[in-house]
Amino acid sequence: MRRTRIVATIGPASNSDEKLRELVLAGVDVFRISFAHGDIASGIALLRRVRAIAPDLAIMVDIPGPKIRAGSFGTLPVTLSVGDETELVEALGEVSTARRITVERENVLSQLKPGDRIHIGDGGVSLEIVRCKKDVSARVISGGAVMGKPGLSLPSSILNDRLPTDEDRARLEALRHEEFEILAVSFVR
Repeated sequence: MRRTRIVATIGPASNSDEKLRELVLAGVDVFRISFAHGDIASGIALLRRVRAIAPDLAIMVDIPGPKIRAGSFGTLPVTLSVGDETELVEALGEVSTARRITVERENVLSQLKPGDRIHIGDGGVSLEIVRCKKDVSARVISGGAVMGKPGLSLPSSILNDRLPTDEDRARLEALRHEEFEILAVSFVR
């Protein structure tokens, strides 16, 4: 008896009808459609296309929830090495580097304390707060490469976002008459 289930996230490399059919033949059980990127209409069009191609498979709609992102590291990987220190600053639309990471959310850094941890992207890269005076400094405790505008996971004690967010409520209202089996939330406290 097979107990493992295959969840396939549909992205740029897998959203053609041909690739979706190949995934069905490969044994996918659930197609995940992220509503964190792109507009609602495009997400609904993709959901309908997947439903037409795979009418008997489950579809998971993933809404973003409250998210905090770093300013862009750019399109080439930036390496954060274990033991290095970096400064954290609140700023919108500014780039991030290995030495200075911008946080695109106001009034969160002032709530951090030494010892708090911040995870970047999927959590492979982690920082530990070492100083929180005028500037916030962190030490890399789990290194790796980052690029683009990764999500930041901050301690839940400083986040008091409502779930679902107003943007998520708009997504859910638009999805009200669509057929899907699973609702997921990506950025939770």
